[in-house]
Amino acid sequence: KIKFMFKKLFFLFFLGMFISNAQQSLNDYKYVIVSKRFDFQKTENQYQLNDMAKFLFEKYNFNVVFEGDYPEDLYRNKCMGLKSNIVDESSMFVTKLKVELRNCEDKLLYTSEVGRSKRKEYRATYQEALRNAFKSFKSVNYQYNPAGVTKKPVTPKAPPVPETKKPVTPTAVSLPENEMNIHPKKLVKPKPEVIEKPIEKEAPANSFATLYAQPTSKGFQLVDTTPKVVFIIFKTSKDNLYLLNKRKGIFYREDNYWVAEYYQQDELVKEQYLVKF
Repeated sequence: KIKFMFKKLFFLFFLGMFISNAQQSLNDYKYVIVSKRFDFQKTENQYQLNDMAKFLFEKYNFNVVFEGDYPEDLYRNKCMGLKSNIVDESSMFVTKLKVELRNCEDKLLYTSEVGRSKRKEYRATYQEALRNAFKSFKSVNYQYNPAGVTKKPVTPKAPPVPETKKPVTPTAVSLPENEMNIHPKKLVKPKPEVIEKPIEKEAPANSFATLYAQPTSKGFQLVDTTPKVVFIIFKTSKDNLYLLNKRKGIFYREDNYWVAEYYQQDELVKEQYLVKF
């Protein structure tokens, strides 16, 4: 009996140390990243599990972002975030889900208890199983500790700085003697002739703005050096042809640059960019 009690105390001590270490490890990370589509899902946010996962993480005091929708500090240092995943271990009659948290090196830091449900309707059973899995986080007591972050930020490569040509100093022009006596204040500079820019005139390649492509589940988001999202593009069945999200237009490759064509207030707009994939 004494031996059994000793084993039980040892197990409880070991379990407490494991939970304490896991909690301290999770506290080192500022964000939890939720995928818009987990591995077992056929479509984004199927059964509303992704929205529910974000809600439940926030319920337990985590700062949650969807994958790809990063704030500036997380964009520059992905190691500030933990990537979450929902694992489906369902059998024929029981829906079983568990929650995993991994760091930027894909190291597993936390696994929840398996949440179960026996409901017949898919949406109801998956949502109940996920709620039950998240009950494990009651004992985590997450609280972000900025001093715990040890990973160096991953600074995105700066775009190459275009070579700037030195301005050409105009050669002095000698004036005739009858013009040398004119007072400077009386000299009137002729107004430059205004030449109307032709419609759809192609700009030289080195004057295009540069965008950087970040992959998403349906295509890419194109950001500038701010970084600010300029376009979100969706794949089509044609290579080098994409649909513009939230715009009536397309994004396609032409020669060595990319073109965005879309309607703005019933007028066709055409813009050229260099894109780094």
